[in-house]
Amino acid sequence: MNSALKLLSLQARKLSYSIFSLFFFCGALQRSYAQDTLYRFEDTQTLEAGYRDSSGDIIIPLGKYAVCMTDTLIHYALVYDSQQPSWVAINKQGKILYNVLSMDNGPDYAELGLLRIEKGGKIGYADAITGEIAITPKYDGAYPFDAQTGLATVCIGCTLRSENEVSWWTGGQWYTINSKGELQ
Repeated sequence: MNSALKLLSLQARKLSYSIFSLFFFCGALQRSYAQDTLYRFEDTQTLEAGYRDSSGDIIIPLGKYAVCMTDTLIHYALVYDSQQPSWVAINKQGKILYNVLSMDNGPDYAELGLLRIEKGGKIGYADAITGEIAITPKYDGAYPFDAQTGLATVCIGCTLRSENEVSWWTGGQWYTINSKGELQ
Protein backbone atom coordinates (compact mmCIF):
# COMPACT_ATOMS: atom_id res chain seq x y z
CA MET A 1 0.00 0.00 0.00
CA ASN A 2 2.74 2.41 0.95
CA SER A 3 4.52 2.04 -2.44
CA ALA A 4 1.21 2.55 -4.25
CA LEU A 5 0.65 5.82 -2.37
CA LYS A 6 4.20 6.95 -3.18
CA LEU A 7 3.64 6.19 -6.88
CA LEU A 8 0.32 8.04 -6.84
CA SER A 9 1.94 11.01 -5.08
CA LEU A 10 4.76 11.08 -7.65
CA GLN A 11 2.25 11.00 -10.52
CA ALA A 12 0.21 13.79 -8.91
CA ARG A 13 3.34 15.95 -8.58
CA LYS A 14 4.25 15.31 -12.24
CA LEU A 15 0.72 16.22 -13.28
CA SER A 16 0.82 19.38 -11.15
CA TYR A 17 4.17 20.34 -12.66
CA SER A 18 2.80 19.75 -16.18
CA ILE A 19 -0.29 21.86 -15.51
CA PHE A 20 1.84 24.63 -13.96
CA SER A 21 4.19 24.55 -16.97
CA LEU A 22 1.25 24.73 -19.36
CA PHE A 23 -0.27 27.75 -17.58
CA PHE A 24 3.14 29.44 -17.38
CA PHE A 25 3.78 28.86 -21.09
CA CYS A 26 0.29 30.10 -22.06
CA GLY A 27 0.71 33.18 -19.88
CA ALA A 28 4.11 33.95 -21.38
CA LEU A 29 2.72 33.42 -24.87
CA GLN A 30 -0.20 35.74 -24.13
CA ARG A 31 2.14 38.44 -22.74
CA SER A 32 4.39 38.10 -25.79
CA TYR A 33 1.38 38.34 -28.10
CA ALA A 34 0.09 41.41 -26.26
CA GLN A 35 3.52 43.09 -26.35
CA ASP A 36 3.80 42.61 -30.11
CA THR A 37 0.29 43.86 -30.82
CA LEU A 38 -0.67 47.47 -31.52
CA TYR A 39 -4.08 48.89 -30.72
CA ARG A 40 -5.97 51.62 -32.54
CA PHE A 41 -6.79 54.72 -30.51
CA GLU A 42 -8.72 57.82 -31.50
CA ASP A 43 -9.01 61.46 -30.54
CA THR A 44 -12.75 61.90 -30.06
CA GLN A 45 -12.55 65.61 -30.88
CA THR A 46 -10.65 65.41 -34.19
CA LEU A 47 -11.52 61.76 -35.02
CA GLU A 48 -7.86 61.19 -35.91
CA ALA A 49 -6.55 57.72 -35.15
CA GLY A 50 -3.19 56.10 -34.52
CA TYR A 51 -1.74 52.98 -32.91
CA ARG A 52 -0.22 52.36 -29.49
CA ASP A 53 1.35 49.32 -27.86
CA SER A 54 0.08 47.45 -24.79
CA SER A 55 2.09 49.81 -22.53
CA GLY A 56 0.25 52.81 -23.98
CA ASP A 57 3.28 54.12 -25.88
CA ILE A 58 2.28 55.73 -29.19
CA ILE A 59 3.93 53.90 -32.07
CA ILE A 60 2.02 55.40 -35.02
CA PRO A 61 0.87 58.92 -34.13
CA LEU A 62 -2.59 60.40 -34.51
CA GLY A 63 -3.25 61.73 -37.99
CA LYS A 64 -0.34 60.02 -39.77
CA TYR A 65 -2.98 58.24 -41.84
CA ALA A 66 -6.38 59.73 -42.70
CA VAL A 67 -8.31 56.55 -41.76
CA CYS A 68 -7.22 53.52 -39.74
CA MET A 69 -9.51 50.59 -40.62
CA THR A 70 -7.78 47.91 -38.53
CA ASP A 71 -8.52 47.98 -34.78
CA THR A 72 -5.83 45.53 -33.67
CA LEU A 73 -2.54 45.53 -35.59
CA ILE A 74 -1.10 42.03 -35.24
CA HIS A 75 0.58 41.51 -38.61
CA TYR A 76 -0.48 44.53 -40.68
CA ALA A 77 -3.14 47.23 -40.79
CA LEU A 78 -5.25 48.73 -43.57
CA VAL A 79 -5.11 52.53 -43.53
CA TYR A 80 -5.87 55.35 -45.94
CA ASP A 81 -2.83 57.39 -46.93
CA SER A 82 -4.10 60.76 -48.15
CA GLN A 83 -0.68 61.65 -49.58
CA GLN A 84 -0.86 58.84 -52.20
CA PRO A 85 -4.09 58.95 -52.07
CA SER A 86 -4.74 55.23 -51.63
CA TRP A 87 -5.59 52.45 -49.22
CA VAL A 88 -2.34 50.88 -48.06
CA ALA A 89 -1.13 48.09 -45.81
CA ILE A 90 1.37 49.09 -43.12
CA ASN A 91 3.55 47.14 -40.72
CA LYS A 92 3.97 47.79 -36.98
CA GLN A 93 6.48 50.58 -37.64
CA GLY A 94 4.02 52.39 -39.93
CA LYS A 95 5.99 51.51 -43.08
CA ILE A 96 3.87 51.05 -46.21
CA LEU A 97 4.06 47.47 -47.49
CA TYR A 98 1.91 47.89 -50.61
CA ASN A 99 -1.24 49.58 -51.90
CA VAL A 100 -4.58 47.81 -51.55
CA LEU A 101 -7.05 48.09 -54.41
CA SER A 102 -10.18 50.11 -53.65
CA MET A 103 -13.67 48.68 -53.76
CA ASP A 104 -16.82 50.63 -52.94
CA ASN A 105 -14.81 53.56 -51.50
CA GLY A 106 -12.87 51.32 -49.11
CA PRO A 107 -10.12 48.73 -49.20
CA ASP A 108 -10.71 45.63 -51.34
CA TYR A 109 -12.78 42.79 -49.89
CA ALA A 110 -10.94 39.56 -49.14
CA GLU A 111 -12.18 36.58 -51.12
CA LEU A 112 -10.90 33.10 -50.25
CA GLY A 113 -8.62 34.80 -47.72
CA LEU A 114 -6.89 36.92 -50.38
CA LEU A 115 -7.15 40.62 -51.17
CA ARG A 116 -5.92 42.41 -54.26
CA ILE A 117 -2.84 44.56 -53.87
CA GLU A 118 -0.73 46.82 -56.08
CA LYS A 119 3.02 47.12 -55.87
CA GLY A 120 5.35 48.55 -58.47
CA GLY A 121 2.44 49.26 -60.84
CA LYS A 122 1.37 45.58 -60.93
CA ILE A 123 -1.47 43.74 -59.19
CA GLY A 124 -1.17 40.61 -57.04
CA TYR A 125 -2.80 39.15 -53.95
CA ALA A 126 -1.97 39.19 -50.23
CA ASP A 127 -3.07 36.89 -47.42
CA ALA A 128 -5.87 38.72 -45.59
CA ILE A 129 -4.76 37.39 -42.18
CA THR A 130 -0.98 37.83 -42.24
CA GLY A 131 -0.65 40.52 -44.91
CA GLU A 132 2.08 38.47 -46.60
CA ILE A 133 2.14 38.62 -50.39
CA ALA A 134 0.62 35.32 -51.56
CA ILE A 135 0.67 35.90 -55.33
CA THR A 136 3.43 38.17 -56.61
CA PRO A 137 2.15 41.38 -58.23
CA LYS A 138 2.67 40.83 -61.97
CA TYR A 139 -0.72 41.50 -63.53
CA ASP A 140 -2.04 44.68 -65.13
CA GLY A 141 -5.58 43.80 -64.05
CA ALA A 142 -7.06 41.31 -61.60
CA TYR A 143 -10.53 40.52 -60.33
CA PRO A 144 -11.28 39.10 -56.88
CA PHE A 145 -11.35 35.34 -56.42
CA ASP A 146 -14.71 33.68 -56.97
CA ALA A 147 -15.78 31.84 -53.81
CA GLN A 148 -17.64 29.16 -55.78
CA THR A 149 -14.95 28.27 -58.32
CA GLY A 150 -11.88 29.24 -56.28
CA LEU A 151 -10.50 31.04 -59.32
CA ALA A 152 -9.67 34.62 -60.30
CA THR A 153 -9.48 36.26 -63.71
CA VAL A 154 -6.28 38.25 -64.35
CA CYS A 155 -4.80 40.03 -67.36
CA ILE A 156 -1.47 41.10 -68.76
CA GLY A 157 -1.33 44.05 -71.13
CA CYS A 158 -4.85 45.27 -70.36
CA THR A 159 -5.75 48.87 -69.52
CA LEU A 160 -8.13 50.28 -66.97
CA ARG A 161 -11.12 52.20 -68.32
CA SER A 162 -13.55 54.25 -66.28
CA GLU A 163 -16.92 55.81 -66.86
CA ASN A 164 -18.54 57.78 -64.05
CA GLU A 165 -17.90 55.66 -60.94
CA VAL A 166 -17.50 52.34 -62.78
CA SER A 167 -14.09 50.94 -63.81
CA TRP A 168 -13.07 47.84 -65.76
CA TRP A 169 -10.08 46.42 -67.61
CA THR A 170 -10.06 45.98 -71.36
CA GLY A 171 -7.70 44.42 -73.94
CA GLY A 172 -4.61 42.38 -73.19
CA GLN A 173 -4.28 38.65 -72.55
CA TRP A 174 -6.67 37.12 -70.00
CA TYR A 175 -5.97 34.15 -67.74
CA THR A 176 -7.61 32.26 -64.90
CA ILE A 177 -5.54 31.44 -61.79
CA ASN A 178 -6.11 29.46 -58.59
CA SER A 179 -5.34 30.75 -55.09
CA LYS A 180 -1.71 29.63 -55.45
CA GLY A 181 -1.31 31.75 -58.59
CA GLU A 182 -1.21 28.76 -60.92
CA LEU A 183 -2.72 29.09 -64.39
CA GLN A 184 -5.87 27.02 -64.90
